[in-house]
Amino acid sequence: MSRRQNLIGGTLLLVVLLLPLSSWGSEGDEPQRPDTKRAELKRLDLRRVVQLTLAGNPALKAIEERRSEVEAAIREARGEAFPELALVAFWGRSRNPAFLNSPDFESFLDGLPDGVTFRPGTQELYHLAVELRQALYTGGKVSAAVDVAEAAASIADAQIRLARLDAAAAAAEAFYNWLSARSSLATLEIQQAVREEALAVVEARFELGDATRLEQLRARAALAAVKPTVARVEGDVEVAKQELRAILDLAPGTPIEPLALTAEPQVVTEEVDDLLRQALERRPELADLDLQDEVLALRDRIEGAEARPQVDLTGSFGREARLIEDLSEQLFDDWRLSVNLRWEFFDGGKRRGRQAQLASQRRQVEWQRRDLVQRVRLEIERSLSAYRAAWESWQATEIAAQTAREASRVAAESYSEGVALQADLLDAQQQEVLAELQRVQAYFEVWSEAARLDRAVGRLPGRGRSPQTEATEDGSTDDDTGPQATAAAEESR
Repeated sequence: MSRRQNLIGGTLLLVVLLLPLSSWGSEGDEPQRPDTKRAELKRLDLRRVVQLTLAGNPALKAIEERRSEVEAAIREARGEAFPELALVAFWGRSRNPAFLNSPDFESFLDGLPDGVTFRPGTQELYHLAVELRQALYTGGKVSAAVDVAEAAASIADAQIRLARLDAAAAAAEAFYNWLSARSSLATLEIQQAVREEALAVVEARFELGDATRLEQLRARAALAAVKPTVARVEGDVEVAKQELRAILDLAPGTPIEPLALTAEPQVVTEEVDDLLRQALERRPELADLDLQDEVLALRDRIEGAEARPQVDLTGSFGREARLIEDLSEQLFDDWRLSVNLRWEFFDGGKRRGRQAQLASQRRQVEWQRRDLVQRVRLEIERSLSAYRAAWESWQATEIAAQTAREASRVAAESYSEGVALQADLLDAQQQEVLAELQRVQAYFEVWSEAARLDRAVGRLPGRGRSPQTEATEDGSTDDDTGPQATAAAEESR
């Protein structure tokens, strides 16, 4: 009996040492599962997530389509400088009593022979012509309209850059949430495996009479307690995976796996003023307000042009005849050509009222810009403080996790030697699990805060404190948030 008891005790010690909770720490690790769609597997890191988001996110594509709309508006504005040609044709049938109403009609009747009467008849008229209209002088209205359309195109570009930043930031946060959930699940699965082995050992000892009924119940309760948490975190992993697939525009069920994330977050050395200077250059919201002010100035120019004389050329050439067959005869040529001047030198003050409205709108934009600068500064201050706090928290959880691992190891050895209670071992293992979960969550929270800080500065995720700070495979830099970067991302997709 003594040899069997020693064998059971040695087995328990071997299990505890071979399956230590201190093996945790490889972020993103989880048991490998067979994959029947290996050819379609997407292996993701932050850079790849951002590329796929910029290339395929439907909401982002809808905003990018505005560029085509404003390019068409530019063509429309430029068309005002070119002549307009129109083909005009009509047929008419009329009876006009205007001659009967003439004051000289009575004298006309007196000149007619006796017995002859006059009655207006019905006539038909055919008209076919080409009409011309060409603006000769508009006081600068056409050129200002073209400038407005081009400024609108720049505004659309700023809005696209803003949408790209928001989409990329959302993708980065979803990516880190997924990694955090995966790592938490891996931690809990290791804990579950350890408790299953420990229960098997206690059951064997109980059969031999070397373990008490209380030890058996405690081991069963410890295993049962971890299973609901594992099931909940498995659900969190699946939800996070589905959210990430939706942002990346991947089909439901597309297998995705993360690449190893081994980088350590770095301390931020920039201060608020340094980051604010970068934000003032990068943030598309500020560029949008500057362009809005430019558009309002151009609209004021258009209103000023309306006060100047407008000169245009109009004309038409065609034929007009009573009989349709006469339209082929040169005798029935009908043409006209005119140069027209229109000068609205007084409109009751309406134009000045519109210009006053534009001036007020420009002042509103200026106040909005000042307010936005203050809000950007506050956002940077908050993001920088949050990042530094998350980094300090992660450092603290690293120390706590190491301490908990050592405490769990000592408790396991003491229990195997019979100098510690089973409750002490279970408590030490539970503390190690909690410390490891806190470490994992703090680690990925640092990366999430790094992505938020990048967004506050106006950078794509991964171009500041995030893991991938180098240029992308297509050679783009951290300023590449425009159409060229989109094309490169689509090619990589």
